[in-house]
Amino acid sequence: MREITLQTETQGNILLLVSVATEDAPWGDFEPLRGTSWQCGITLVSGKAMSHALHGYHLPLVRELGRPPKANGKQVKDAEGACALAGGCLGWDSKHCRPSGSLKNKEPGPPDCYEAPIMGATFITTRVCLAWKEGRHTVVVTSPEFSLL
Repeated sequence: MREITLQTETQGNILLLVSVATEDAPWGDFEPLRGTSWQCGITLVSGKAMSHALHGYHLPLVRELGRPPKANGKQVKDAEGACALAGGCLGWDSKHCRPSGSLKNKEPGPPDCYEAPIMGATFITTRVCLAWKEGRHTVVVTSPEFSLL
């Protein structure tokens, strides 16, 4: 998994959290999220579009990215997204400690202390959630010929 920032003249900066698919894990590092409500925020992109973007031609990748990342948290079900620290956190609030952030104050994303509740995938899920808050697209490059060295 790697963070990439692409600088474009027309789109501004495009922030990405990228994982590359393998034969054993078609979703790369995001494999534990497949089959959960979190998968709605993971975008599959072609290696060709990613390669073009890394070489300065961003349009094919922009077309494949879809909705803004900050909207992804709204797709996560409460049962899979409520903070795992709910029982022991002094600042816990059911309306704020969720992937989409506060429902009442329109604050994007969860607080920085947020910890995702998915067993066995806490690190990756929390990293994805905080990437969305940051405005970073979470993508899996699906083409087998593509690699991030």
